Amino acid sequence: MVIKQKAALVKLKYLILQAKSANQLSAIIIDYTHEEMIQVYGQLTSEQQRKIKLIWQKCKN
Repeated sequence: MVIKQKAALVKLKYLILQAKSANQLSAIIIDYTHEEMIQVYGQLTSEQQRKIKLIWQKCKN
């Protein structure tokens, strides 16, 4: 079970880093729990986190 969970988090991290739009991020969020999202986001470098924040900010404008 733990290996399966780790694999899911690796996949989630990959998907987040590949996202180019807020719509893509939204689609990813639907498939994962809040806890999983927070856990993976915390594993990202500050540069990667900035990229995700910029994608969300573009959505608001």
